[in-house]
This record gives sequence, structure tokens and C-alpha cells, in this order.
Amino acid sequence: PVPMLMAAVDPEQEARLSGLDTAVLSGKYLGGQAPPRVLPVLMASRPAIDQGATVRVDRLVGAQADGVAEGVRFDNLIDGYEADPGTNVGTVKVSEDDAYRQILTRLTAEPDLTPPATWGIAGGDRPRAFDDPGNAEVPVFWSAGPAGGPAGTAPHSGARVARLPMELSDTAVRPTYMHQFAVAPDSGLPTVLHAVGVYDPARVDTGPQLAAMPADPFREATTAGGTLAPTANLAGPIGAPPQLLTSLDALGTLWRQPYTDLSERYGVNTTAPIGSIRVRLSGALGLDDLSRERVRAVADMIRQQTGLRVDVAVGGSAAAVADDLPAGVHGRPGMRVDRLWLQPGVATVVVAAIDRKSLLLAVLVLVTCVLAVANATGAAVRTRQGELGVLACLGWPRRRLFGLVLGESAAVGLAAGVAGTALAAVAALVLSVPLQPWYLLTATPAALVLALLAALVPAWRATRASPAAAIRPAVARVRVRRAPRTIGGLAWTNVLRAPARTALGALSLAFGVAALTLLAVIATGFRGSVTGTLLGDAITVQVRGTDYVAAAITMLLGAATVADVLYVNIRERSAEFALLGAVGWGGSRLVRLAGYEAAILGLDGGLLGAGAGLGIAAAIGGGLPPVGFLVAAAAAGGGVAVAAAAAILPVRLLRRLPITRLLAEE
Repeated sequence: PVPMLMAAVDPEQEARLSGLDTAVLSGKYLGGQAPPRVLPVLMASRPAIDQGATVRVDRLVGAQADGVAEGVRFDNLIDGYEADPGTNVGTVKVSEDDAYRQILTRLTAEPDLTPPATWGIAGGDRPRAFDDPGNAEVPVFWSAGPAGGPAGTAPHSGARVARLPMELSDTAVRPTYMHQFAVAPDSGLPTVLHAVGVYDPARVDTGPQLAAMPADPFREATTAGGTLAPTANLAGPIGAPPQLLTSLDALGTLWRQPYTDLSERYGVNTTAPIGSIRVRLSGALGLDDLSRERVRAVADMIRQQTGLRVDVAVGGSAAAVADDLPAGVHGRPGMRVDRLWLQPGVATVVVAAIDRKSLLLAVLVLVTCVLAVANATGAAVRTRQGELGVLACLGWPRRRLFGLVLGESAAVGLAAGVAGTALAAVAALVLSVPLQPWYLLTATPAALVLALLAALVPAWRATRASPAAAIRPAVARVRVRRAPRTIGGLAWTNVLRAPARTALGALSLAFGVAALTLLAVIATGFRGSVTGTLLGDAITVQVRGTDYVAAAITMLLGAATVADVLYVNIRERSAEFALLGAVGWGGSRLVRLAGYEAAILGLDGGLLGAGAGLGIAAAIGGGLPPVGFLVAAAAAGGGVAVAAAAAILPVRLLRRLPITRLLAEE
């Protein structure tokens, strides 16, 4: 008996992928309608296992010879044979090729669909096939001819018994299951295998040798020296490739048969029968970093759209790994072999990894948060210059003033970290997203560290406070060569009064505009994915829905920073606005002045961000598509609009300024 593995493939796709149809030596390729009870298969032209049998032939004499002639079962003659084994007349060697050729001839012939008299599974005192390690007898399938007894009875000398190979009871390294054909009056007849064609495995295009994949049905899993081939033990340490190939459509024939234990518990999932999907990329691909990044991009896209595990073979090499094989139960000794394993070269397993672009967007969000906290902390320090000066006058050392500001920022960061952690935990439960506890534990410390980093410069400025700061105006004087004559000119002058604050607000908005520009250019000009080099390093950028969310969050944080900058400007120059109102400026002109300042901040941030986004897209893609400039212009306009919308709340503060009190204080 020669066990064979069978695999089901999609004939059309397999022909395109590996050229299986061109490897057919005789017969025809898979496809078409098969007769009932016939399972069409393609059969390999040669066996995949290296095994043979040496049979000793003895000439029996006396009672043993008489017993055989009378038809006595051989197992009842064993005791007498052991006492008188007869005379050895020679040996017969049977190779795997000899047995395989007989099976090949039988399966390629027209299938015999004549129903036998009975079908069943040997029971009662059936002959022993072999014992498994647990000494549990394995059932033997048999079919009885016209002279046989009823189904389920023990086979006699006229029954055809299909014995299982002894090697199947050898040491196993992978699970195997027995699926029996259920014997019942209405069970029908088992499916008959028919080899519609014979193919040569050597003619199948399996790709480069270094691109061997574990799930490839046309590659043999041999050792490094190639001296240890698979045996008839399908669960043994050296796996054999499938010898029989059928189609996925025909595979359902077996499931419709009354076989037992067709469930996931016994290794069969009839609702999801596909075990692996092999994908080969076309085009000029090599082993350079850029080619590997392109392959990684496709692999990540497959994982996103299907949820499957993806193994990438490009850039790999065969590596010998020592493996200790246990001894077999039939006499094979234990041994150490060198197995050939694929040594990955680049991103070989894509499961749920975050790509560099998504990580960059997350960093941009955090950086924008840091800028917003730094601006708010700096504004608080500026508005409390008098208080800090009084504390310095009372004897507070610089380190104490530094710790005061730093402690306030730490409290804000701690509260934000706790709130963000709780929000993330709730969102993960609602969206059914697996979230590691370790990530939750690091969120609050990370928020605390970022808040402390944002407060370092404002805290250092607080240590420079002096008693004279209590009476010093909040805004220093700015020398100008000429007085502005328009509202726009005055707005530009006001923006330049605090250049660091203005740059911080524009930079925060620029981050969001740059991210949005880059994503939009890739989505419209490069069809959602671009692979190229950036500063000499290969990089792949793929647009996802979550990336737009990250870019939108970054823009909103930038808008919040712009609103904070305008709010601080109005608070510090409230007396100036009151004076303008007293000399005849109406509310609309004051609103226009604040709006122009917001527009300048938005225009600076929009142009800077759009230019940065275009530059990154050009560096990755090796150029810009024609639509890129239109997209960048739209993103810059969006930045101006967001900044103008952010000015609404500060303008409302401007309308409520107590002009009389401010003039009196001034």
C-alpha cells in the first residue's frame, strides 16, 4: 500500500500561477464535468517517497503447505510456520517505483463504477492491520465480492482487503485523523478516484529556489543533504508533497459522502476549505531594498483586505537548521538532520504591524499636542509675569519657580494620560480591537513625559522673573520703520510682535496640512500606494482610512493652537483694542483685524504644510502627478479655512472687552 496526499487547487488560477497545465504529460488538465461518484485528479508522474520492501520467499512443506492449499488463513498457520519456516528460495525486492507504476496504471484506466455486492468496514475478528503507539487497532476498509458475507462481518479468503501501511503507526510529529466511510443501507457507494491526467512535478514553475514557501504543494521538504526523503508515514518528520491534485469544485464530492468526523475537531472545516493562497508578483523585482518594499506593500495590502497571515519569501535564503528526530517504533534509530528552512530577509511576516507612515502620523499628532501644551504653558507664564516677579521678590529660588511651572504641566499631563487611557480602553471594547494591557500601562507615563517636555522652555523662562516684571507691559515694544496704513498691514505687524508664538501656531497647523496633502496626493495621483526612496532609504506609503483620521486630528490640534495664539494675543493687547475702539474703530473693524491675523497664521501654516507634503510625495514617488499641485492648493486653502474657523472664539472675546475699565487701568 502506498499512501498519497491529495490537495485541491483552483485549476485556472494554478495554471496562471505555476503553469501546471503545461506540465501535463498525458491525459488532460483538470476541468469539466465529472461522472457521478468519480473524483477527477491529476497524478504525479513519479512517487515522492523513497521506500521499498525486501520480501523473503520460503518454500513450505508438510502441514504448512497442506494448510495453505486447503485455504486455511495464514494467521492461523503462524505458529506452525515459526516452528518450521520452510526453505528459503530467494528474495524479491519491490521498490516504490514498482508499486507506483501499478497504481498509476490502475488510476489512469477508465474507472470501474460497477457496484460490489457489499461494502463495509471489517469488524469482529478482522485481521490486524497494525497497532498505533497506544496499541489501539486501526480499522481496515474492505469490500467483499459476491462470495463474501454481509457488510460488517470479517473478511474471508475471497474478500479484497485494503490494508493501511504499517508506517502510519510510526512516530508522528503532526496530527492525523481517520475518516471512515459510514456503512448504512442508504449511504451509497464511495467515490472512485480517476486520474484524468499525469503531470511532471519538475515542469511546474515554482519560482526561484530562494523563494520556497512552506505551503507550496510542488516542493519537497527534504534535508540539507537530500539524503533523507519522505516515507509512507504521512505524519512523519519529513513531509511529502501532494501526489494527487483535484479541483476545489470537485472536493465537495468527498464531503457529500457519508464519511465520519468531518468537523473542525478532526481537522476538517468544510466552510473554509482553503489552507493557503500563493501569490506571485510580476514585473521587474529584484533583491534591492526598493523591490522588497514594493513586495511588502502588496503583502500588507493583502493582510488588510483579507485578514490572512502573509509570508514574504523575497530576500530569503535557505539555511540549515539542526533537528533531532526521535527513534521510530519499527526500528529506525534516532538521528540528527539538517533541515532546510527559509531564512527571511525582509518583513517576512505581516500580521498586524503598523507601517512607518502610520507611525509617523501618530508621532505628528503627539508633536502637535506638545506644541499646543507648550504654547498654553508659555501663555500662562507670560500672563503671570507679575505673580512670578512677586514670588521672586519674596525669596523664591529659581529651582522653586521652575518646579512650580513644571508641576502644573505635569498635573495636566497626568490627567490627560488617565483620561486618554480610559477612552482607549472603552474604544477598544466597542470596536472589538485587541489591546495589550502593556500599551495601556505606558499611555499615562508617556503623556506625563510629553507634558514635561512641553513645559521645559516656559519653566526656564519663569526662572528669569524679576520684581520689575510686575509693572512691565506684557508685550515688549517693537520698532517699526513706518506706521501701517491698512488693517492688513496692522495685522501683519501684530503677528510679528511675538514671532516665536506665531511660528509655533503656524507650525502646528503645517503638520496637519502636510499629512493631509501627502495622503491626498498618494490617493489621487498614485492610486493609494507609492513605493520609492526618501533620503536614500526605501519606503512604502499606503493610504488607509485611519490615516485620514490621524491627519484630521493633527489639523484640529493645529487649529486649537492657532486659536490659543489668537486668544493670548487678544488678552495681552486688550488695552490696545480698547484704545482703538475709543478712537472710533467699530466692532467690525476690530473683528477684521483679528480675522486677518488668523488668516496670516493659516496661510503661513497652509503653504508650509502643502509644500512639505508635496516634497515628501515627490521624494517617494520620484516625481509628482499633475493633480498633485491642485491637491496641495486645496489642502493649503483648507488650512486657511480651519485657521479662520479657529478665530471665532477669540473674536467673541474681543466683542466683550470692557473698554472703559481697560482704558482706566492703562
